[in-house]
Amino acid sequence: MKEKSPLALAIALSTISLTSTAFAQEESIDDLEEVVVTAIRRSLTNAMDVKRDEDGVVDAISAEDIGKFPDANLAESLQRITGVSIDRASGEGNQITVRGLGPNFNMVTLNGRQMPTASSPEQESISSATQSRAFNFSQIASESVSSVNVYKTARPNLTPGGMGATVDIKTARPLDFKDTKIITNISAMHDSSAEKGDDLTPEFSGLFSTVIADGKLGLLANYSYSKRQFSEPSAHTDGWLRDDPGSASYDDWCESYDCANVPYVYRSVSNIGEIQHNERERTNAQFVAQFAPNDRVEMTLDYVYSDFENKQDRYMTGLFGVVDGNTVSNVELDENYSVLHATREGHNADILAYKATHVPVGEDQKQHLELTRDIAQSFNSTYGVDFFPLPEPQIFGSATRVMSLRDGTKKMSKSDESDYSRINMTDGADEIAQKIRKARTDPHPLPESADGLAQRPEALNLVSIYAALEDIEIDQVIQEYQGQGFSTFKKALADLAVVRLGPVGNEMKRLTAESGEIDKVLADGAERATQLSRPIVAEVREIMGFLDPKKS
Repeated sequence: MKEKSPLALAIALSTISLTSTAFAQEESIDDLEEVVVTAIRRSLTNAMDVKRDEDGVVDAISAEDIGKFPDANLAESLQRITGVSIDRASGEGNQITVRGLGPNFNMVTLNGRQMPTASSPEQESISSATQSRAFNFSQIASESVSSVNVYKTARPNLTPGGMGATVDIKTARPLDFKDTKIITNISAMHDSSAEKGDDLTPEFSGLFSTVIADGKLGLLANYSYSKRQFSEPSAHTDGWLRDDPGSASYDDWCESYDCANVPYVYRSVSNIGEIQHNERERTNAQFVAQFAPNDRVEMTLDYVYSDFENKQDRYMTGLFGVVDGNTVSNVELDENYSVLHATREGHNADILAYKATHVPVGEDQKQHLELTRDIAQSFNSTYGVDFFPLPEPQIFGSATRVMSLRDGTKKMSKSDESDYSRINMTDGADEIAQKIRKARTDPHPLPESADGLAQRPEALNLVSIYAALEDIEIDQVIQEYQGQGFSTFKKALADLAVVRLGPVGNEMKRLTAESGEIDKVLADGAERATQLSRPIVAEVREIMGFLDPKKS
């Protein structure tokens, strides 16, 4: 008998195995009706089709790509394209870099139209945001997008200016669906970092699309909303400075520290611990009407709305660098002569410097007074005294917090880009009246009671301002103007504001034109403040153990 080689044996065994497998499949094939495997193959096919049909270098992602991955926004979807990297802020992608060129070098369009700059506070200051072309993709919900094309080479039909790439965001079109579609999605985001507010926040999106007139006219409406609350702790130092013998800063340290064997002192410019609480709300909406009477003609009318609001509360604490000429005490150095701790005179809160017991504040300033109370309590506890009283907030009147004239949910602030959002102390009568007339309201008349203003922030704000200027309660304003429209009420408010605030604006203009008068007023105020605070500061120094050189 001829001996079989190992190779022949292996082939024989393989054949037996294959036969057995085939038999098993035939045996169970009747149990399966149909198996359809889609995975991501379709999206890859769509991307390849886009590349094949284009003349230049282009990459694409489709709605399937976006839907199959847990992307918070478009930036995180785009990062899967070759050559695209993203910048992150607050744990989410927001801007993109293409082939090493940063966000400022990319052109972003929506359905072929250039997108306005929408920079976030994390990347841009308010003053420079309008000077940048960097687009913040976190403002666009991924649910409202059908595809994104990234053109890496120039084309004559593209908006010029994208040195890195031109990114064209394409939204859904009703004629692409061919029939009626209703799509909804309700979810929630859990963020365990949230130390303030809710750690579980809602997300919602909905789409309705229909085709009528024998498939020639399509209508589509899309809406998405998401809310997220989270906290970001951080710590940083702005660098270290070296103070050598002979410098004023070195002498300050050595005033309360034995520097006989200390060749120098290292101090931090600022050593800061910070906690930032964020509340982000994003609303996207879209309406599309599409008409295609034949294969050669297609007309599209679309409206896109995007509102992105990020509220931040920042709390900072730390040791700030000592400026020459300030007196320091309680100095503690480590073995490297670096300042670990020090008490610095000259930065007392005015409230404590006057031992104030009751402080009138607005609702939004109450937190600053709470910090002052903490400082006073800490001082009393540290030195075993009952020296500083704990000041109580005094919140009076109807307008404890004046809101923006353009958005009743935001505080009136000089940092707002629109001058029509606020009344400045330098505004004249005509400016005040015009701003009141242009203030945002709603179409409904004033209610019969103040409770009817609960869900009407703009209306509540104007009524509150009227009550404050007239020194009456909100209920009294409602009683006088209930049932009337804002055309009547805003005229009355404008007249009242001109009477009350107009003289203030005139006086401010007069004073700013006479700088000598302002200097005189400031000098007089500084002198009176010094007379009040000097004996209190002297007592504080004595409690802390400072020696008065005038008494020694």
